[in-house]
Amino acid sequence: MKKILLIVTATLLIAYLVVASVGLCQKPAVGVCQGVELRVRDSLGYGLLDNEQVFQVLKRNGIALEGVDMSLIDTYHIEEILQQYPLIEQAQCYKTAGDLVKIKVLCRTPLFRVRSVDGSDYYVDAHGTVLEHSGLALNLPVVTGHVSRSMACSDIKTLVEIILANPFWRDQIEQIDVTQNHEIQMVPRVGAHLLMLGDASNLQTKMERLYNFYEKGLSTIGWEKYTSISVAFEGQVVCRKH
Repeated sequence: MKKILLIVTATLLIAYLVVASVGLCQKPAVGVCQGVELRVRDSLGYGLLDNEQVFQVLKRNGIALEGVDMSLIDTYHIEEILQQYPLIEQAQCYKTAGDLVKIKVLCRTPLFRVRSVDGSDYYVDAHGTVLEHSGLALNLPVVTGHVSRSMACSDIKTLVEIILANPFWRDQIEQIDVTQNHEIQMVPRVGAHLLMLGDASNLQTKMERLYNFYEKGLSTIGWEKYTSISVAFEGQVVCRKH
């Protein structure tokens, strides 16, 4: 009886090992993509980018997803392609257990709009990236005049960041203009004067000096007395009367 049990046990063990070895040698079944879940995050709700635009970017780069074997989908490549698109700041792509591909996209956030004398019309974001999207009208500071792209993405971006960081300036400054001599002037919402900054040096200091004059001077003198207020020269506030 013991001999029979040993033979049966050995037979079952051999059968199990054969089945297991065959299972290990076989490749696991590969599923196909059942769909794509795409989420575009626009922190300020400007509507610069939508799902259709993202799918068009993938299509133009020959990337198909739905119905494709999951093993053939390169999520890292998809992220690289999407992050090359000017309106996209970050992209994340991954596969799920349910044979879905999920894509999360963070849209760039424009800080201001440039409308220069050479006909250029674009937005600039916080990273100094030019966003070619002139057809969209956003309630943001507008920069006009003789402003080059390099100036817009450096000095003007610095100035706009100073303005947006101060609630007073954020409400007061309506437009920034660059003269032919590359001097910066600002148009306030309240008052009939221009604010002259001169060149792009020491912008933080100039804006602080201008703010102090507004707070201590114009609040008692009145905002309609001058045609221009200049902080172009170090340590000075030069005003021109009507």
